[in-house]
Amino acid sequence: LSSGQQQKVAIGSVLVMRPEILVLDEPTSELDPRSARDLIDLIARLNRELGMTIVIVEHRLNFILEKADRLVIVNRGRVAVDDSPQEALRSREVGRLGASLPKVVQLYHALSEMGFTLSKVPLSIEQLETELRGASAWAH
Repeated sequence: LSSGQQQKVAIGSVLVMRPEILVLDEPTSELDPRSARDLIDLIARLNRELGMTIVIVEHRLNFILEKADRLVIVNRGRVAVDDSPQEALRSREVGRLGASLPKVVQLYHALSEMGFTLSKVPLSIEQLETELRGASAWAH
């Protein structure tokens, strides 16, 4: 088995036990982008349908932001950020703490610096499109 397949088998073997709380450390690290999204979609469905509490430790935020209820960033052993993803990413501080910000969030910050106002931080291209279509998006 490839390392990505091994990772899927390991996660699957734990899910069979239906734990109340599942902690995953970099669950997408060995997966291609499509498989990573599929895994995160599955994890979100388990949370929604089974009420399973899921904690994901992940540096690549682009795979998990849309599904996350909270974003907690630990820096040097202390909680530096604990908020909803959209509120946490409103500040550039998250990027300075070492998190890999998705391109859409980087674009949000670039537009903000240019004086363009968006009502909320987009976590996906689709959300960005919706925000840009809003009448207030281009008001300076």
